[in-house]
Amino acid sequence: MGVFKEKLKLIITNNKTSITNLVFQYLNNGISYLIPFILIPYLILTLGLEEYGKFAFAFAFASYFKIIVDFGFDISVTKHILNYCKIKNVNSSIFSMMFVAKLTLVLFSALFFFTVISVFTINNNSELLIICF
Repeated sequence: MGVFKEKLKLIITNNKTSITNLVFQYLNNGISYLIPFILIPYLILTLGLEEYGKFAFAFAFASYFKIIVDFGFDISVTKHILNYCKIKNVNSSIFSMMFVAKLTLVLFSALFFFTVISVFTINNNSELLIICF
């Protein structure tokens, strides 16, 4: 049993930064899952069902564009940074390329979004859609 504890202690000390990052990532995800449990009932009570429905539609409509902009960068960029973390200046170039790609996708998404908003009148809620976007 003592050998197992020593090996575990060695693993923890060698990977302290990775373990800390993992814990904070789980906390971030956990909080992002818990907030809607508090926020949604409050919004329904405050806005009413009809207005909350309009908000939910606008938020879902804007979320489609968020999916387009994210485009799997969270996984692929993390993988590239982990693979090339020992080489100097590679992380900044990876981050720069990701930033330019996301900015390009945001601009195209905004252009498409405003085109859809101007062509189709969606429940006369253009302001709400723009705010959620």
